[in-house]
Amino acid sequence: MKINLSQFLSRCACLSLLACQTQAVSIVYSTIGECREKIENVNAAFSELACKSVGNYQVDIKQQSPQYFTITVAAKGTSASSELETITQELPMEPGKVIEWHLVDKQPKFMIFRLKMQVGQVMTEYLTLSLVTLDRICPIATIETAKNPNSNQKARDLITEKFSALAECPTSVVQF
Repeated sequence: MKINLSQFLSRCACLSLLACQTQAVSIVYSTIGECREKIENVNAAFSELACKSVGNYQVDIKQQSPQYFTITVAAKGTSASSELETITQELPMEPGKVIEWHLVDKQPKFMIFRLKMQVGQVMTEYLTLSLVTLDRICPIATIETAKNPNSNQKARDLITEKFSALAECPTSVVQF
């Protein structure tokens, strides 16, 4: 059977459309200010927050000092934690106020999180883009917000244009 190029492209477009329709993609947010403190002691040296669930996953946050801020998602016996110290190198940092989750079939696949990191005497703001796997939330890219005025959109574009097929944590973090 012979088909011409336009028929081939039409069939490919249909197949691509069907593939896209099999996975429900959505974006949801965790607002840290809406999370509740799990530790009742006002003298506690660290904070442990329980946040609203994302898809079928419970979201928890632990902050032990200005250097350590961990976001964890857990469901059905699996747990994955952020590796922000890979980016911050344990330098003092200020976490953002909102976590943007990109869900595929109600499961977190990507996380976008804003943080300020102190380098020398200067606080520099970044958007961090991380891949969520069954056991890790690993950083895949950082976007310096001062150098990228549309950093939020850039992060979303990177997910759809560059990282959407990513299934494993890379060995290095791409910087923009």
